[in-house]
Amino acid sequence: MGLSTILSIDPGSSYTKVAIRRGWNQDSDLIRDLSLEEERVYCFPSIVAKVETRGRVEWLTGEAAFGRPRGGDENIYENWKKHVFPVDRDRADGEYLEVALNYFRGLKTLLGKLDERVINAPCRIAIPSLPHAAEQAAELVAIARTAGFKMLSTRPWIFEPEANAVGVFTRARNASRVFDGSPTRYPIYLDMFEKQGPLAFAREKSLQKAGSEPGRDAFRLLVVDVGAFTTDVGCVEYRMPELDIEQFQRPKVNQLSWALGIEEVDKAICRRLARKKRTHIESMPASDWEGLKRRLYHALETELVTEEGSLIIGGHADYAIVEEEMTEFAKRVVEAVAEFCDGSEVRPFQALITGGGLAIPSLRAQLAKGIRAKFDVEAANLLDPDEPRKALLPKPLWDSEWNPDETEARARVQLNHELARGGSALGACSVFNDLPAN
Repeated sequence: MGLSTILSIDPGSSYTKVAIRRGWNQDSDLIRDLSLEEERVYCFPSIVAKVETRGRVEWLTGEAAFGRPRGGDENIYENWKKHVFPVDRDRADGEYLEVALNYFRGLKTLLGKLDERVINAPCRIAIPSLPHAAEQAAELVAIARTAGFKMLSTRPWIFEPEANAVGVFTRARNASRVFDGSPTRYPIYLDMFEKQGPLAFAREKSLQKAGSEPGRDAFRLLVVDVGAFTTDVGCVEYRMPELDIEQFQRPKVNQLSWALGIEEVDKAICRRLARKKRTHIESMPASDWEGLKRRLYHALETELVTEEGSLIIGGHADYAIVEEEMTEFAKRVVEAVAEFCDGSEVRPFQALITGGGLAIPSLRAQLAKGIRAKFDVEAANLLDPDEPRKALLPKPLWDSEWNPDETEARARVQLNHELARGGSALGACSVFNDLPAN
């Protein structure tokens, strides 16, 4: 019947998220305290540094590598993932396989300090759905196994778009049972998806639209995850009979990834900044750049003290550059998503944006605007503090003053933030992926 406990790793280009399912019917949880900084309690920096001192080589990972100055003699590997999953060939670059090995060794050491049960659990890795990813995944799984992870013998990897879509739509729930007279355990999909919430709302609206609008004979949730290296799209689809509570079956998931990420925008913006600003950014530690970038992308000024005096980065002048580049990047993302939907003959009923891109106000706004214009649907915002009042049922759909229970609303807001960044890790260890369809 398989294994009830599964560890899952989403090795994001900027941050790694790790989740665990501790039982067949227990919610999946993100592993916390991977970082000393409060805002990254479940995010482990994926950066790796190779430091050579007097002929001795030391590999640093996570926070230790995050704080090393860039632009010097040390080898700082910020986005090594794109070299492990190149889009133009089926084999990874040899140098970066060594980087990946030391990354997994560092991650294993960190996890081992927190919980022995975690480090010994069977493991699955989430990978992008790129042209040669299946062949490249085999190399990454072998590397993780060499680093000491106990990789699953069946399905040791899963595509990120599917994992993220499942994680978000189940909200990390797991439900299963063994029926009388059967040796097999099956997932209970209806208990994994929200009966009161998006599913109930979608079912009602889909039934209203069925037959009245071509292509609206199903509920389709489009999850667009914008990360540092890739944009991942997963579409969870239910046909009308499957939306009937008595016939609720396994949904279909269409998916695809593109090598189209925020790293491109970061570089484009830096190229347009004044030379002094650009030079200073390129030499600062990745940890400092992350903090400065957060302020830059929120139109806030940062005053830095340099050898040449005070340097102001950000504010309205630089934010004009940010808005222009984010708008152009959002257009490319929406065009790629539209091409995916056309090729898959998918018309989404609802959309959701996740990933690091969701935390950038101008990018989030432009993506929502583009999705609305292209598909005539709204893109829900998981970071909206008012989301529980909009999503939780029962409530009269016309009652704008309705408010959910405060404790329930707070818990939902917290989980929303976790799903926005950790959906792939949570979905990768879901029973959705470990049990046969019923």
